[in-house]
Amino acid sequence: MVQAAAVLKQAEPSIAYPVAQGFAKGFDSGTEFINLLASLGGRTFAPGSAEPLFNGPAGVQAVELMRSLMPYMTPNALASNSDDVVNQFQQGKGGGHTAAHLWWDGVALPRNAPRQREATFQVLMEGLSEAAVKQGNDLALWVRSAYVPGRFGAGLALAQAAGAPVWPSEPFFSLAHGEIGKVLPDALAGVRPVQVALDAAAAAYKRSAIEKGFLQSGRSTASVARAVLRVLA
Repeated sequence: MVQAAAVLKQAEPSIAYPVAQGFAKGFDSGTEFINLLASLGGRTFAPGSAEPLFNGPAGVQAVELMRSLMPYMTPNALASNSDDVVNQFQQGKGGGHTAAHLWWDGVALPRNAPRQREATFQVLMEGLSEAAVKQGNDLALWVRSAYVPGRFGAGLALAQAAGAPVWPSEPFFSLAHGEIGKVLPDALAGVRPVQVALDAAAAAYKRSAIEKGFLQSGRSTASVARAVLRVLA
């Protein structure tokens, strides 16, 4: 992608910014990091554990890769979110297929209406039925075998066929994702070294994970303390 961007920038002067991605603080930069981390063979957590691994070598490599894209992005890339990227596509400033994809399906049942749970479930299942998918095939990206990818689903289908990993579903993932998104802009802008920023995110995540019972204190607390001291130093 970086090589293609370099070629485009040189061969097509009219394309000032050949790469459009959302690197804004929070959800957008955190999501791009997680996508790249997975593509590099990295893991967010240790297998079967809530212990963070995202601040390891693969995490540093992911941030460095994000930084390598920035010369080909708009100058306000660190304030650019997914809505801005959509606008660039609509205005003809992007083009091509997206570089990574998020996809999931899910349903929710109201806790405060126990007598209606069965009816709610039936309505939800009807909305996900084969007939409903066929009727609304082009209205969404459906996670069902009856779905036929169209113009906006081609990239998703190709990513799935290529073995793209499923978006992390651990109950503590959102804690890590949130902390990563907070520190990435500083790392991308060079305000803080990449390793220091990721260690800070790992330390903050572990504090939250301990508070919510996903990690136990003791050894984990000591690890947090060392990480915090390393950041403060």
